[in-house]
Amino acid sequence: MTAAGTGTGAGSGTGTGAGTGAGTSAGSGGLAGRAGPARDPASITRLSRPGLPARPRFPARPGPPVGPSRPAPSRLPVRQRRLAQAGREEYAGLVSRLLALAVDAVLLAALVALIGAGVPAVWGAVIGSVPDWLRVTCGVLAGLTPFGYFWLCWCTSGRTAGGLLLGTAVRRPDGSRVRAPRAAVRAILGLVFAPVALCGLLLIVVDPRRRAVHDLLLRTVVRRI
Repeated sequence: MTAAGTGTGAGSGTGTGAGTGAGTSAGSGGLAGRAGPARDPASITRLSRPGLPARPRFPARPGPPVGPSRPAPSRLPVRQRRLAQAGREEYAGLVSRLLALAVDAVLLAALVALIGAGVPAVWGAVIGSVPDWLRVTCGVLAGLTPFGYFWLCWCTSGRTAGGLLLGTAVRRPDGSRVRAPRAAVRAILGLVFAPVALCGLLLIVVDPRRRAVHDLLLRTVVRRI
């Protein structure tokens, strides 16, 4: 009885130990197989090194061809675009400005005569006697006509009738239009000091931008349009 018990215990212990050891080994082997092969630490270091360029997984798609952009269409007149491309600006000379002034003088003389004398004459021919208030009103309007003519033309388009015929316009040095206050002062100086303004036109011959004395004072130029 003692020997048999001893044999049974030995057999049980041996069997249990062998089974447990085999199962544990097999389980460890299965986990190792699913984990995959171990990587070399040197290769991991090389892949994570910041100095190496990253390889794209997929090739980059070709984008649209890049070419020179088209320039925006210019709104300037053809003559002014050609002058701008040539790198120079063209200003009105002495002859052009004198001819434009002569055209304006003839037109103003006709307007002043029409307002100052024509309106009272028509009144007297149609109605009879001309009242004093009409004579005074027509005289004031005739006196203000030259100022209103130059002021309105310069602060709107910069071109009088003479400038329209000869292709000239009054502008600021940067090409912008003259504002109403500056145009009013320019008209007053040109009308009140007409002899001085005419003599000041001689400066156009030597000035690089062909400016007269009143142009220098008011910072204006006369351009060809």
